[in-house]
Amino acid sequence: MDGRGAETPRSPLTSIGLKMDRTEPNQTGPGQVETLNHLFFLCPYAKSLWNRLLRRPLLLQMLTSDYAAELADRWSRARNLLSGQFKDHFDLLFTASCWELWNERNKRLFEDQLKQPTFRSQNILCTVRSWKAALGDTDSI
Repeated sequence: MDGRGAETPRSPLTSIGLKMDRTEPNQTGPGQVETLNHLFFLCPYAKSLWNRLLRRPLLLQMLTSDYAAELADRWSRARNLLSGQFKDHFDLLFTASCWELWNERNKRLFEDQLKQPTFRSQNILCTVRSWKAALGDTDSI
């Protein structure tokens, strides 16, 4: 309820279990927002997905720890732990992971569908391989 006694509209995102943070911008309704940090890094689904994809514990911690960092900062800090071709591989993996997490969010929100993290992680690796092939990169990932 708001101060006038009217019911505060709920975001459709709460119906799929996304944590609503009232301190960040990009409001989806009065007093409610969907945070990118929660969607891409902090929700249990995202953490499970990153855990399946990353073998280095420090990278995993850098991306999924509960510190107040924006998407670009998390990417940059994790990327700085790598060198050479691993940075390029990480860039593709990071981008494809965010893409698939966004797709998962939309499937849940608009089509009431859920894919297991195993399925999404396989999609991510296929996407990365396709992007690498399109770029003419023959290194395996």
